[in-house]
Amino acid sequence: MVIIFLDVDGVLLEPKTKQLYRQENRQATLPSYVSLFDKNALDFLKDLVELIEKQGNEVGIVISSSWKEHKSVNNLKELFKICFFAKYILSKTADLACISNPEWGYVDALTRSEEIELWFNENHHVKIDNFLIIDDYDEGISELFPNNFVHCKQGSFKKDDFERAKLLISNQALKAVSSDEIPLSKIHLDIYRETKASSEMQAVKSVRLASKTYRNYVKLFFFKELSFNENCVNVMMEFLEDNDKQCKQK
Repeated sequence: MVIIFLDVDGVLLEPKTKQLYRQENRQATLPSYVSLFDKNALDFLKDLVELIEKQGNEVGIVISSSWKEHKSVNNLKELFKICFFAKYILSKTADLACISNPEWGYVDALTRSEEIELWFNENHHVKIDNFLIIDDYDEGISELFPNNFVHCKQGSFKKDDFERAKLLISNQALKAVSSDEIPLSKIHLDIYRETKASSEMQAVKSVRLASKTYRNYVKLFFFKELSFNENCVNVMMEFLEDNDKQCKQK
């Protein structure tokens, strides 16, 4: 299967179109924006999907856009039902707003690249032959996935972006990629190894090793993967607060 991580704003919906519509329709909802999707962008995406299928591969779309928030996969299929790609929607990247603690609020959002990285490490059951990330915003994506990133810089998915996508899909060097081969960034690996080799309380201390860029990922990692008890959470938060104070003093 070829996975396409699909963004919406800046890929299917041009920012200027959304802005103008919002100014005229203050109560606009997401379904109303779907009808404004760039027809050419949709056509190029459809051509890409058909090309992949002609090569003998299945296509699975993972919604990586902020449009995924608070929605199930079925909700997303319904939301995009007037678009051809709705039937290809397989999954979505992490909806972090759903991971919360009433005492201290929601976990802050990960970067887009970290969300995708997390998806790979939570979906080992999916047989992945290749993958593409189509997005207008590079939040570390080009660093972690340079050979799979289609960076839409012109407001939507244009012909140049389509050509790059075709080139990446045809690159045999990227074939037979499994989720086990998707590398965690170094800081993530260090935390993972320490967690495996140490007690829970020692693993919590590794939060201090994390740069600000990865702190949100660390918090999510602890909550979702290790299911720490409330005491561990409190200790972890104390370390984070202490780290903040040290950074401010510097």
